[in-house]
Amino acid sequence: MDLMKNNLIELAGNTLKQGDFGKYTSINPKTNYVEFRIAGGDDYEEDIQKLQTTLMRYAYAMHIAGDNTLYR
Repeated sequence: MDLMKNNLIELAGNTLKQGDFGKYTSINPKTNYVEFRIAGGDDYEEDIQKLQTTLMRYAYAMHIAGDNTLYR
């Protein structure tokens, strides 16, 4: 399990360094930060349930990212 975790962390880091994720992806690495795109399309603001679910998922991911004792 430790080997798998280490390899996934290394893979994620290398993927971020490549930088070209295209227009239609949820993650868009920039020079000094990572941009997350979580909503879009025609009339996306009309689907409140989808927006709420997406924002909650994003908030939970940020909670995990901010605590190095979670999911290690």
